Amino acid sequence: MVSWSATNPYIQEVAIYREGLTNQWNQVGTTDYQTGYFIDNVDGSERSYRYKLSAIDICDGQSELGRTYQSMNAAYLGPGVEYWWIQWTPYKISDINAADYYELYSVDNLQDFNISLVDATIEYESTLGFYYVNLPHGIQDSIFFVQAHIKNQYGGGTVMSNFVQNYELLDTQENLAISFNIHPNPSRGTFTVEGMGVMRIANVLGQVVMVKEIHGKETIKLPQGLYFVTLNGQTRKVVVE
Repeated sequence: MVSWSATNPYIQEVAIYREGLTNQWNQVGTTDYQTGYFIDNVDGSERSYRYKLSAIDICDGQSELGRTYQSMNAAYLGPGVEYWWIQWTPYKISDINAADYYELYSVDNLQDFNISLVDATIEYESTLGFYYVNLPHGIQDSIFFVQAHIKNQYGGGTVMSNFVQNYELLDTQENLAISFNIHPNPSRGTFTVEGMGVMRIANVLGQVVMVKEIHGKETIKLPQGLYFVTLNGQTRKVVVE
């Protein structure tokens, strides 16, 4: 998700560009400026992406591409001798580390969006391109996200990474026998969930929008947005265009 503050009354639309090859920018979509965000359907589970925005005013004039924003991805690095590690890419604007510091949160459940602070890491220059933190025993099978606190000169506020789970641990449990599928993903408004059990769907703010027991297949229709579907202890994201 690429977001902005919709405060200029003269801007009508925003064009979003994603970097393909180095410094080659491809338009991936246009959306109404007042919406305040754009969801890129590219798979961000394995890497981060760089974006530029262009404003289109009410007279159809279009600005030059703005400064570069980099998405923030979080993923498990794997087990060490005594700890599990989680890693994330730094949040950057025009190749500059734009965060004062990062906080790692565990999510007890997406239904109530109960979160707990695991650790806070002060920003430092990283030649490896990512940061990591040790996870204490007992919580490594939780759901996690990383929150970047942006420096004031780059707009302030916070940026949240994608949610991550330790699927390696989940695969060692009986959840494999009760896994579920979602298709199509992304969808045009309607998608199908295949599985058995009580399904909970939450939006990107953690608000529960649906709770329903399913037996086999269930067709779901939701407004445009990013959602998290939880069934039998597993959570997967789905994009509705």
